[in-house]
Parts: sequence; structure tokens; C-alpha cells
Amino acid sequence: MVRAAFFLGIVQGIAEWLPISSSGHLVILRHFFHLPGNLSLDVFLHLASLLVIVIFFWKDIVSLWRAFCLQGVNTTEFHFVINIVLASFVTAAVALLLRPHEKLFSSLRVIGVCYLATAILLLFSRRDGCRKIDRKRALLIGLVQGLAVLPGLSRSGSTIATALIAGVNRQEAFRFSFLLAIPAIGGAALLEVRHLTGVPVSALFAGFFVSLLLGLLSLYLLKRIVVQKYLGWFGFYCLLMCILCFLL
Repeated sequence: MVRAAFFLGIVQGIAEWLPISSSGHLVILRHFFHLPGNLSLDVFLHLASLLVIVIFFWKDIVSLWRAFCLQGVNTTEFHFVINIVLASFVTAAVALLLRPHEKLFSSLRVIGVCYLATAILLLFSRRDGCRKIDRKRALLIGLVQGLAVLPGLSRSGSTIATALIAGVNRQEAFRFSFLLAIPAIGGAALLEVRHLTGVPVSALFAGFFVSLLLGLLSLYLLKRIVVQKYLGWFGFYCLLMCILCFLL
């Protein structure tokens, strides 16, 4: 179990932030290598992902919190936080609507279609924008993030690509996408924490720490990829994953 947790932690740490869908990879690897599926381990891997975002964006989080609490409603930071809240409500609504259909999440055909959707978004994300996140764009990105509970539809790739297609500048798209992920990942973990079962502590922490370390590296890499306009190239990788899903 420790080896499986370590291996899945590696996959989660690398694929969670790169626009290639970590959940899609985990389902495919479990199907192909007959690895055990365990909800407790999945929760710990996502908690590692949440900690990665908090560490990486700590200064932004503190700055936004201070602006929201102390500087009033006329600041850019205040409206940025409001946009995150509104988008999070949309994400939660969509995710809850999809929750009764979780059996579809293990279907390789469904995952293949989602990889195709990710590929299309990424391939159309090459434009340069100069706009900021407004209410309409925030709600659209929140909708896409909600749909990204489907394995194969990359959360980071789809939300950043949607923002870029909507004309948002690259730094803003990257920042909003990952700050928006904090309530989404935290809320999902809280929903599942009651289902934790007896799993060796060594396995849980093996997966957690390797996912944490590799997640920090892959998030730093993704920022460079977005800023240097290489995001679209991952669309071809997602097309290959789509083909692989249908072949399997």
C-alpha cells in the first residue's frame, strides 16, 4: 500500500497543476496497473494540493484578506475576493449536480471526451489579453471549474484557458485560477473527510509528502508555461490521452 500511495502521490504532484488532469491520470493508471482505489488516500493527496496553493500564494492570500477586511469596497482586491466567492458558489452548484453521477467518473470513454474538451480549450488559449477578471468572466470560470470534477477535464488547464480565451491577461488568469481552487479543493476535502477509513498512516503520509514536494515544483513550472505562452502545446498531449482512453 505504501508503494502504491507513493506512486499515486508522484502522479498527483506532477499532474495536479500541469494542464493534463491528475484525476484522469489516476483513473487510467488504476485501470491499467490495477492499483487500489482508496478515498482516504485521495483526500490526503488533495489536502497536499491545497497546501501547495497556500504556500505558493501566501502573500496574495494575506494581501487579499487585509484588503477585504480593512480597505473597503472600492479597492480592486475587494472585488477580486467577491469574484472568487461568486465563482465558488457556481462551482459548488455544478459539482453538486454532477455528484449523483459519480459512476461515470470511472468510465474511460467519458474521460476520453473530457480530455478532448481540455485539448480544445488549451489549443484555443494562445491569444494575449489585457483585461481583468470581472463578474461575468468570474462566473464563467467558476462554471468551468465545477465541470472539472469530471476526470480528464483539467481544472487548472480549463480555468486558465477559459480566462485567456475571454481576454484576461496571463498573470491574472493564473492567479485567479489557483486562488479560486482553494475553496473548491477545501470544500471537496471536507465533504469526503467523513468517509475516511483505516489506511496505514505510513501510506497516507508517503503519498501526502511526495505530492506536496512535486506539487510545488510543478506549480512553479506551470506559471512559467503560462507566462511564456506554452500552455497550448499541452493540448496535443491531451489529444493523445483522449485516444489512449478510447483504445483502452
